[in-house]
Amino acid sequence: MIGLFHLYAWFRSTGLFYAVSLDFEGQVVLRSFRRRLEVSARQVRTIEGSRLSGGCGFVRFKLFREGGYLFCHGRNRELEEVLLGIRKLNPR
Repeated sequence: MIGLFHLYAWFRSTGLFYAVSLDFEGQVVLRSFRRRLEVSARQVRTIEGSRLSGGCGFVRFKLFREGGYLFCHGRNRELEEVLLGIRKLNPR
């Protein structure tokens, strides 16, 4: 039973996104070990920051049909540029 729990937790953790980028066409690309998700910036409903203090944590991306978590350091200049680009393309 404990082994199954560890296997399930490992499988879920491989679905966490480790990189986000925004290309010139307005496509947001989220990458994890299991998959690569490409969506339009207009399909991003909300972005919620980490509730943990200290800068490290999860950023939640809510999309129309699914969502995902990005594990990152909150004080990252590249991440801020991507989030500002998403906000310009999708002011909602």
